[in-house]
Amino acid sequence: MMRRYSEAALSALAESRDTVKTGAVSVLLKKTDLTKKGHMDPYEARYENPEPAVAQTKAPVTPQEIAADMRNRFGCHNYNLNRREIYTEYEFLTVEGRRVGLWRYYLRRRAESPRPCLFYIHGGGWVAGSVYTVENPCKLIAELADAVVFNIDYSLAPEAKYPAAVNELWEALRHIYQNADAYGIDREKILAAGDSAGGNFAAVLALKDREEGTHMIAAQFLLYPGVVLGNTAPEGYVCSKEDFDVSPEERDRVMPALNLGRRGGRDGELDEMTKLYVSDPAHAETPYVSPALAGDFQGLAPAVIATAEYDGLRVQGEFYGGQLAAAGVPVQVMRYAGCFHAFLDRLGYVPQSEDVCREMAKRLMMLQ
Repeated sequence: MMRRYSEAALSALAESRDTVKTGAVSVLLKKTDLTKKGHMDPYEARYENPEPAVAQTKAPVTPQEIAADMRNRFGCHNYNLNRREIYTEYEFLTVEGRRVGLWRYYLRRRAESPRPCLFYIHGGGWVAGSVYTVENPCKLIAELADAVVFNIDYSLAPEAKYPAAVNELWEALRHIYQNADAYGIDREKILAAGDSAGGNFAAVLALKDREEGTHMIAAQFLLYPGVVLGNTAPEGYVCSKEDFDVSPEERDRVMPALNLGRRGGRDGELDEMTKLYVSDPAHAETPYVSPALAGDFQGLAPAVIATAEYDGLRVQGEFYGGQLAAAGVPVQVMRYAGCFHAFLDRLGYVPQSEDVCREMAKRLMMLQ
């Protein structure tokens, strides 16, 4: 097993107990053995992607060129940390004429009873990202929780704008739920999860699951989710770079990362990712695009929300945790200190990625 960090770092994350109050919710501060207040975590700071992005020959202008540029830049190398053999299977569904891939991972030994299920949705700003980037984290969770993990290959914008991916993911979830016996899973133990845009989709599915009265989702796990798109925001939501404690010597590296999730652009225009995702600016004001605008959160599936300290989406995720808590939804919010967005992708390089995989596995086993 190849790791670029110590067991002490993993232990410190698992044993973190400090909390901070944010709105209606207490946030658990996840720290490694080397974490210093106001600084990048040293494990995160020294990370360099061995697979750098492909450079564009010209500045992207059209939606397709912008999407291609984003797809070249998203994702990074990570490691397989599994100790036991994992089976991988693939199938696809056809939804609205589009092909939706279902990758499935599970321990090769025959299970004596139905396993819990992780329905995982990769991130990438609704425009980019890949099932391959999160394959190793999904396999690790399958082993840790003895679960069946589905990794969903949904359609990307701008080729397939909202609500294409939402519809695809909903149909994939329904398919898995209806065929639980064939997959060897317990249909009462499905955890919907995702990172970034995938966290947005998982939150949307939880809302839709409540609205439709289908009760397919037992719990949700949102990893640095985007829950506010466009130029509107729920009452009380404020995001400022002043909310982030950054040491002077690291501001040049950290501050650009806090631009992620900033609402709107010049003259009130939508930000680039939202413009690529929705065909009508009004869509950004609907709960199935911006879950934080739902208004009513009662009856949603219990949630875990994990954020990164130096991530522009941190305030969104923690605010959403407060919205759920205020509505009586069981929710745990945790913040990974000193980390940037998308740390899950760096499995094997940063301990925070392995720890959040363990947290997802723990949540799956709690469903048993």
